[in-house]
Amino acid sequence: MPSKEKDKSVKLYYIINPEFSALTSFVHTLPAGDYRVEHTYCNHRNVVELIAAPDGRQYVLKRFKRPSLVNQLVYGVIRKDKARRAYDNAFMLLDNGIDTPRPVACFGCRRHLLYDTGWYLSQYMPRPTIVQVYRNLPDDARYGLMTQFFQFTLALYRKHIIDKDYNGGNILVEQVGREFHFALVDINRMRRGTPSLRDEMRAMSQMSPTAELIDRWLPLYARLRGADAAQLRCLLDAADRHIVRKQAFKRRLRDLLGKKH
Repeated sequence: MPSKEKDKSVKLYYIINPEFSALTSFVHTLPAGDYRVEHTYCNHRNVVELIAAPDGRQYVLKRFKRPSLVNQLVYGVIRKDKARRAYDNAFMLLDNGIDTPRPVACFGCRRHLLYDTGWYLSQYMPRPTIVQVYRNLPDDARYGLMTQFFQFTLALYRKHIIDKDYNGGNILVEQVGREFHFALVDINRMRRGTPSLRDEMRAMSQMSPTAELIDRWLPLYARLRGADAAQLRCLLDAADRHIVRKQAFKRRLRDLLGKKH
């Protein structure tokens, strides 16, 4: 039987980092799922997998879910899609001396003017998250971790980098003696600008504020920041309420649209 013709309305684009040009053929097979998965980190809204490549190395592949119809049009015509933003942000971070897995490629699928889905491929960075490191440290060593983490955070802000997904699962840590080195992952949602204290506390609220974070570590951040701890506490409380309201709104919207949580 003759092979089924390809849908000519579907177009794929590929952007490959020249450093990894040897993987070009492999990258072109990825949209069809032609790869070996060694570990799945996430399979909910987006899919994040550790995959094996022909060069014998491991890479992390993130496939973004198909967005709403409005965003399909926005990403198809007006704005860069999430995969492309992650790719560009990786270079931006590295150019600013901020560690992140090296970008390998981004690619996506469009149907006519509508964006369908996209993928971002990066090097694998085998480091634990800051949450894992914090839990495994003795109490007297946690002060050093948090001090250096807050210094890293403030360095981001001095470089006018605002990470809108600044949570404990997206911050990797390498410990060398008493030194902690940080790297960022899940980097498609970033913006450039000078953050306000409100922006900073909205970022901190994504760390799931606990009594320990508020009572023990917020005063440390305030001291390093040169800010008033009571003011930061008020802003953090407001940011936490904002997240709760936002999540409640999204749940109601999904219910109205008949979508699963």
